[in-house]
Amino acid sequence: MVIMKQLPLHAAQLYILQLLQEQPRYGYEILKTSQEANRSIARSSIYHSLHYLQRRSIIASRSITAKQAPARLLYYLTPEGKHLLATYLAEHKLLLEKTIRDSARAYARILRMLESIKT
Repeated sequence: MVIMKQLPLHAAQLYILQLLQEQPRYGYEILKTSQEANRSIARSSIYHSLHYLQRRSIIASRSITAKQAPARLLYYLTPEGKHLLATYLAEHKLLLEKTIRDSARAYARILRMLESIKT
């Protein structure tokens, strides 16, 4: 769990990274996607997370200008961000697998205790 300890990320930041892994997105698009997925992530939390991730070079942005519209920032994962996300997901998978194994062992012990009480 090295990466998780070196650079702790909260759920909103991981969600943003997963969205950006699919495709580059505008901040407003991330907000709308999170709302459509029934994620309760505040607008301020999304933009704070984007700035946090960008300061750490996990994501980057480029300014996109359309006619008669203000420039908008398009966010995307950097190569470092892609590596970080893959590592995070692998570590989370290992942690989840360990938790499931530990829970199964504990459940088996409880069942054995209950069996010994019945007899």
